[in-house]
Amino acid sequence: MTVYSPTRSLTGASCPFPADKSRVPVTIEASLYLSQSNPGILLSSLFFCKSLRFLGKNSKHFSGFKMGTEPDVFTVDWSKPLVFQVGYLGEAYYDWVQQPILTKESPRFFESDFLESLTKISWWVTPLLWLPVVGWSLWRSITLGCTVPQILLMSAIGIFVFSLIEYTLHRILHIKTQTYWANTMHYILHGWHHKHPMDSVRHVFPPVATAIVLIPIYNLVNLFATPSNTPGLFGGGLLGYIIYDVAHYFLHHGQPTSRIAKNLKKYHLKHHFHILDKCFGITSPFWDDVFGTRPPSKVPAAEKKSN
Repeated sequence: MTVYSPTRSLTGASCPFPADKSRVPVTIEASLYLSQSNPGILLSSLFFCKSLRFLGKNSKHFSGFKMGTEPDVFTVDWSKPLVFQVGYLGEAYYDWVQQPILTKESPRFFESDFLESLTKISWWVTPLLWLPVVGWSLWRSITLGCTVPQILLMSAIGIFVFSLIEYTLHRILHIKTQTYWANTMHYILHGWHHKHPMDSVRHVFPPVATAIVLIPIYNLVNLFATPSNTPGLFGGGLLGYIIYDVAHYFLHHGQPTSRIAKNLKKYHLKHHFHILDKCFGITSPFWDDVFGTRPPSKVPAAEKKSN
């Protein structure tokens, strides 16, 4: 498998590209090394640039993606907002979006500064904003007559159910799209993450979007649960979401020290860089085991993603 390097290294240092800004192939082993690099990332990035023998002048923007030599084939302009461009890639979109650009820089999504600001958020905003809501929900169930053991059980149920939602949505979002609006929506919802897996300011779900989604979810829970259980179950599910969002960020940008965390990071990066149609679980591989999407420990070369 081959991935393509961006204009800049993970440290933000410029790496010169050929004058025509053509893409330079990087082996997946080098990509994984960079994405999991230790404090010596600067040295590794310098070695990365040198080893590829980059030539030419520095470029302000990411390298462009040339879909082909035909004059009527659409080419993404990296100097412009991306969201309303990617739809024009048509059938080529799926292969394009799976070619990761390993940089911590964030490409521009929208022309509007307001819309652009809504897509960026620091990871710590998620627990800071939503943990109080979790606390209020659990306390609300207690005031309505639930005991502490019942609250703990409802929290566990909420976390468990959210883990299934996490797996299901992630798997659904790996469908292949071809039309303009399908490609555009896919890129907004998940495609950007595979194209820019190291983008550190878009890794957690924006609060505005989260709030919009939480309202119908609360009403849905209310349909199946008693008035006293609804807040507790909702709070448990919201806690599951917080765990997912923070864990996902950590798997991409943290340096785990425990065996469990290291295995989870390795498992998730395998999904990004080796086997796109497996390893859908992020906080746990449990549902991959249940639905048969966990790869064997040694993956045959024929099953690995090829480009």
